Amino acid sequence: MIAQSRLTLAGICVALCIETAFYCWVPLGFRVLVDNVAPSRDYDLFSYIVLSFAGGALLASCVGFARDYLYATMQSKLVAQMRQDMFECLQQLSMSFHLRAAMGDMLGAFSRDLAAIENAASGSVPHLLLPLIQCVTCTLVLLFLDWRLAATAWLLWPWMFLAPRRIESEAVTAKDERQADEETVLDAVYENLSAQTIVRAFSLERFGSSVFRRRNENLSRSAMRAGLLTLMRERMAMSGILLIQITVFGLASWLVMSDRLSLGTLVAAQILTGMLALSLSLLAHSSRIIEAGKEGMARINAFLSEPVGMSDAGSAVDLPPFTNEIRFRGVDFSYAGQDLALDGAYARIKQGSFVAFVGTSGAGKSTMLNLLMRLFDPQAGVITVDGQDIRGFKVGSLRSQMAVVLEDNFLFSTSIKENIRLGRPGASDEEVIEAAKLAEIHDFIVSLPEGYDSQAGERGEPFSHANRQRIALARAMLRKPSILLLDEATSALDPLGEAAITQTIERLAVGRTVISVTHRLSSAQGADHIFVFDRGRVAEQGNHAELLAAGGTYASLWQKQAGFTFSADGGHVDVDAKRLRALPILESIDEARLEDLAPFFATENYASGREIVRQGDPGDKFYIIVRGKVEVLRQDGVQHEPRRVAILHDGDYFGEITLLTGFPRTATVRTLTLCTCISLERTHFNRMLERFPELQNEISNVARDRLKLASAATL
Repeated sequence: MIAQSRLTLAGICVALCIETAFYCWVPLGFRVLVDNVAPSRDYDLFSYIVLSFAGGALLASCVGFARDYLYATMQSKLVAQMRQDMFECLQQLSMSFHLRAAMGDMLGAFSRDLAAIENAASGSVPHLLLPLIQCVTCTLVLLFLDWRLAATAWLLWPWMFLAPRRIESEAVTAKDERQADEETVLDAVYENLSAQTIVRAFSLERFGSSVFRRRNENLSRSAMRAGLLTLMRERMAMSGILLIQITVFGLASWLVMSDRLSLGTLVAAQILTGMLALSLSLLAHSSRIIEAGKEGMARINAFLSEPVGMSDAGSAVDLPPFTNEIRFRGVDFSYAGQDLALDGAYARIKQGSFVAFVGTSGAGKSTMLNLLMRLFDPQAGVITVDGQDIRGFKVGSLRSQMAVVLEDNFLFSTSIKENIRLGRPGASDEEVIEAAKLAEIHDFIVSLPEGYDSQAGERGEPFSHANRQRIALARAMLRKPSILLLDEATSALDPLGEAAITQTIERLAVGRTVISVTHRLSSAQGADHIFVFDRGRVAEQGNHAELLAAGGTYASLWQKQAGFTFSADGGHVDVDAKRLRALPILESIDEARLEDLAPFFATENYASGREIVRQGDPGDKFYIIVRGKVEVLRQDGVQHEPRRVAILHDGDYFGEITLLTGFPRTATVRTLTLCTCISLERTHFNRMLERFPELQNEISNVARDRLKLASAATL
């Protein structure tokens, strides 16, 4: 590849030299026409020069086409190879890199940065290499014509590059200042619009206008300076071009009038000077394109130089078939090297058992699976399979005995058959169909117009979440795993879908070791053994009955998720008074009154990716999450991306400050899965308070305490 590229590049350089030779022959031909042909009227010489022009133009055009073809071919191959190397590098990088790297940055490397490199490469010949050769050649030809003209051109060369560069740094600084001032203006608009209630209540309109005027004036000044410096940079480059042309023309004209230079030489020198000025202009303008390409290459090299992820030790061996137990012994792990996701975690999982890892978000449940699959290695402690440290086994052989079903299983943009076959790429069609039958998705697939050849579409969007999960189960079953890992495999489903897939999983679990990570305790109560995680540690363990009787963390989580009753079709939820009284804002109200309030809770269902409430919107409802997962986002300024401040699950609630005070929303709540919530409108809550005036003081105290907590959390 490298040798071929060098040969192609040599051909391109030869073509450029031929083109440049023709361009330089033209002014020399005009010199002969003016000095020799015109005075003597030598038609034979005239015909020879015109034919040489025509032949040279034809040759230069053909050579130019060949050069364009060679360069386009070389450029496309080099960029394609770079793109392939980048993709293969991404497959090898550590999971730590993928967790900390923004998806937009990685996609930007494939689009923005590669485009900058491709743009720089495509412009390097017409805007850099060809003008550079022409500059040197034109100057040498000028030297051949008259050393005084060549020396003058040489003296003016530096102006084209040095003069614009004197203000380059100032222009970049001015551009950055303009962008910073623009952000402050947008932040002022965002803050004012977000706090209209406060603005009106305290008559801050004039104050807000004065703040905005000050920031707007700063932006106006920085924008003027940035624009002026950019124009000056362009103007100085153009002035260099004019300076070269005028100076050389003036000197040549003076030499002609002094009878020290022929008129033909003046004409040739002027044409060469025009070519030289154009080439210098192209070189000056190409610097931006080349600089952008260098920046893109630097960003690409930055992640290409990232350390690779998990690799086999030199003494690693294949993992024998799993027969006894998996153990986690004193495992410590941190994703970012600071807060521990696991802190001395212990667990023992017997072969053939069904165990569940439960706990709140961030407690360390999924981290246990990630370490078992060796997506990461622990910083302390050891994980063993049948008594042997898993770091002594080849990564491929370890994972070959496992299969994982995630909360949101990715389906690739190919057929259903090929999506299932990814579980074991060498599997036959018959094995794919058998796996689909085990996952109870075969009947659905054959009902489709194209059956197993039906396209899954982008991320499997055409199919319901339940069917996507069953296709993922089929993919896992095709692997014939000894160990089946379930990471919130049913948490995003509606009650009916969850019950159906849970039955399928229970049937597939027979004879296999199943480790299920779930926050929904109803999915864990049938497990042989339950590990309850809290802040990276195993706080409790036992079966469902034992943990409830212990009255600890598990019992508290169970109480939090209990008290909701779905209708037969899953479309309506009833909440009992005892569950409502467990909420801090309602704990002072007796159950009899809460029984009157419970019917006013309305059931609301939201698809994944929907906003339930938006920051700054009027507050009118209080929500309890019955099923599903949401993220709480807070935006600190219009130029900043919303930051995630919390993840809420079944039994969690939000909007209590709104219920108590009616203040605008302080955050955006967006669903991460299909969600079922029950909501209480503030008007219904206030009507209850009107019926029981004695509760007013108690609720006011609760409101004050909640506002203090919210303020502390914000700070």
